Amino acid sequence: RTAATMRIPLTEWFTYSTVRLVRIHDVKLACLHYTFQLCVLVYVLAVPLWLNKGYLVTEAPTGAIQMNLLKPCVPPFEACDSQWQEHAKPAVELAYCVVPNNEADDDRGERLPCLYLDQFEAVWPATVGQTVFVTTRVSETNQTRECSVRDYACEFTPRARSSSSNSYFVADVEGFTLRVDHAVRAPGLSLRTVSSERLRGDMVRCVSGTACSPTVLSHWETVHDFIPGEPDIRPLGALLRAATAGDTVGVGLDDASQDDPTGASLRYEGLVLMISLQYDNTGTLIPGSGPRHTLLGNPNDNIRYRWRARVIPEVKFKVEQVAAGAAAAEYPSLADSAPAHRVLRSRHGILIVVVQTGVLGVFSFSALLLQVTASLTLLALATFVVDTIACYV
Repeated sequence: RTAATMRIPLTEWFTYSTVRLVRIHDVKLACLHYTFQLCVLVYVLAVPLWLNKGYLVTEAPTGAIQMNLLKPCVPPFEACDSQWQEHAKPAVELAYCVVPNNEADDDRGERLPCLYLDQFEAVWPATVGQTVFVTTRVSETNQTRECSVRDYACEFTPRARSSSSNSYFVADVEGFTLRVDHAVRAPGLSLRTVSSERLRGDMVRCVSGTACSPTVLSHWETVHDFIPGEPDIRPLGALLRAATAGDTVGVGLDDASQDDPTGASLRYEGLVLMISLQYDNTGTLIPGSGPRHTLLGNPNDNIRYRWRARVIPEVKFKVEQVAAGAAAAEYPSLADSAPAHRVLRSRHGILIVVVQTGVLGVFSFSALLLQVTASLTLLALATFVVDTIACYV
């Protein structure tokens, strides 16, 4: 074999393969082919692009929260500082308060003496970030230490609540108002921090008889709208009425605690109230939040938020506070062996915890291209199915 015969033409190296297109004249196959392609197009446009907003790149929001307890008040809240005394209910109107001719029932917590605490006395410890504790009942026990703190067996007596303890309810806790200042951002999407005063939001309550699923909009009804430019302020009573506790919609402090065999009230034992602060600018979680501005303009312009309240079932809550007694000033040093006195305050109440959730998104050409590529793959699959039927059926 000579070198000339072994020489391969250059054109043989630069070749490629392709498919042959065949036009099939068959009405049934043509209808089946175009039906499959139409179904694919409808699915791609409706589900990944329209419902799931597949052209967006999304991120869970992060932010900051500051809560403050305010005096009992009703709208307009600007007048609370000067008119709050007009909205505080007298003890004779409160069924849980001891009034003349009514005796206290401390065992079940039905009636106790009531004290009117302001917004600073009712909160302990001081409010920090996403939690605030509001006192509903206080039990005070006077304790004495008759030994030296250098003695390992030295302790205050009595250890816990005794017959000499004083218990009382905080009057009209439901009338206190909670102010929540919050801001949100999505650092991974380059979304700047936006304050709640620039956003529109609402508070929703579960519709009785539904499963209260957060993803099903028909399970929820709006009970309050938050307007841009105004602070987010709601009475504690309104938050409890909008809260869910298991299968129950609406909670009252005089309702029986679920895990207490004596039937003591939530006001007596305390509870944990979770507030979900949900943000959305995609339209997938909150109606009206997008995606018009997200796609064509500034994604910060159409962020909305939503409050949902939930009481954690079968969970009590209390905190212990130590206050100096009358004789404590005489013995300023802890190492002093002289007797010491203190007051142990057991505070039962409402622990309010706010959690920021939701989804924020911006338009992404890469995400859109990915959805288009997936649709082309499905179209090719539809053609393959019809070709297989034409060949073997």
